[in-house]
Amino acid sequence: MARNAPKARNARYRPFRALALGAYLVVVLTFSALVIVSVVRSVLVMTPRKPLNVAERLDAKECAVRAQELYEQLETRRQGLSALQPAAEASLKWTSFRVEWLNGLRQAEASCSEDTLQRDVFSRLETLENLYTTSAVQYSGEMGPAVDSFRRALSRLRADGG
Repeated sequence: MARNAPKARNARYRPFRALALGAYLVVVLTFSALVIVSVVRSVLVMTPRKPLNVAERLDAKECAVRAQELYEQLETRRQGLSALQPAAEASLKWTSFRVEWLNGLRQAEASCSEDTLQRDVFSRLETLENLYTTSAVQYSGEMGPAVDSFRRALSRLRADGG
């Protein structure tokens, strides 16, 4: 008999191996299904839909004013990210603002989206929001801990020196 030949599996343990494999697959598939359901729910909550029925249509000037207001809200919140303490929580604060802001965007978009130019303005505004979201997450994850560490060191220096 060859030295490197695999040992034959004992047939007596075949039902137990099948049971172990079945239990493993049930656990893995259940866990995977729970993760998938959680992600889908999260995405649905974080992405509001356009309202189907709109009470009134806005003219081009009113739409421009509404788009400007939404942009100013977005820009003000983005600028305020660096003032948050702790900075590492910036993405959490941004995420809650984002859902509320997107609801306002969807409302305005539904009231205004009659012509191509208006749709283009709101589409660009949503693209801008997506880029700001990426920036908030990067700030929170990459720069936030360094900013928080600097702020703590600065407060210790002020306390020691003053």
